[in-house]
Amino acid sequence: MKWSLTYISTGEIGLADIVAEMDKRVHGGQMVRLIEQSSDAGQGQGLFENLHGMESASDFADHLKQMSRTYYGTPIREFLRIITGDRERVERRLCQLRGQYVSMFGGDVGEVVRVGRVFALEAAVGEFCIQAGVLPWREGSALSALQVCFERWLDQRGTTGSLDDELAVRHIRGFIEAHPDRFQWHQNESKEGASFKPSDIKRNSDIERQARVPVRDRVGFRRHIGNGEHEFWFLPESFKSICSSRGFSPDAVAQALKSRGFLTTERDHNAVKRALPDHSKPIRVYVVNSRILGD
Repeated sequence: MKWSLTYISTGEIGLADIVAEMDKRVHGGQMVRLIEQSSDAGQGQGLFENLHGMESASDFADHLKQMSRTYYGTPIREFLRIITGDRERVERRLCQLRGQYVSMFGGDVGEVVRVGRVFALEAAVGEFCIQAGVLPWREGSALSALQVCFERWLDQRGTTGSLDDELAVRHIRGFIEAHPDRFQWHQNESKEGASFKPSDIKRNSDIERQARVPVRDRVGFRRHIGNGEHEFWFLPESFKSICSSRGFSPDAVAQALKSRGFLTTERDHNAVKRALPDHSKPIRVYVVNSRILGD
């Protein structure tokens, strides 16, 4: 099976929501082929930004519905007449327009660039139809509209970079936010690697409470590092399990965290050695900074 077409969707339920119902996750390539647009224009008028003199959004919607029924097919017949009259000329003009517009729909990674090309093509067709008299709009209005849609797509996507990396970071952030109590408080001496002492629990009320109530389903440790920041130390098997539970590769998640500056690394290792209270020797853990929660 393969994708043959690219879609722009304004459905009320997004692909990510549908996939999440099956306890799976979407991939960046899927969201490039099915480009989602919010059906709310953000102006308090539902789908519409401008009511063009109508009293309400429902009145405007009814007007559009009636006009579409009355003049159904008129624009496409004129468009096809122009294309079939001189296809080569039309293709050259569309390629020229798309070449002019593509830089206005740019991004940092291939996924965004590919979607940008789709929006540039849409803008080129719209502006061509305006210039050819198929659409009774002002020149530049189709390009402007597609730029707004592209910016909203980027906002909804949440990143101009790799969507898979963004989703990986969101997954770890969401886990920490949902399960802070699964990290046992850890308190070292001022030197890294110093042994854990029972008296350390008096330094923090959270640690003191934890001393009375054991951590259930522990996934790692949590430690103050100053300036209001913490570190979350994921035990290696727990980290792998958390990542794979949503179909992520642990190595890919670690790289995504590292690229954002949220992961402490050690030379060629994404996991670093730390001394833990119930281990005789230091072991490697994945150290995630609490800055991930405020990013």
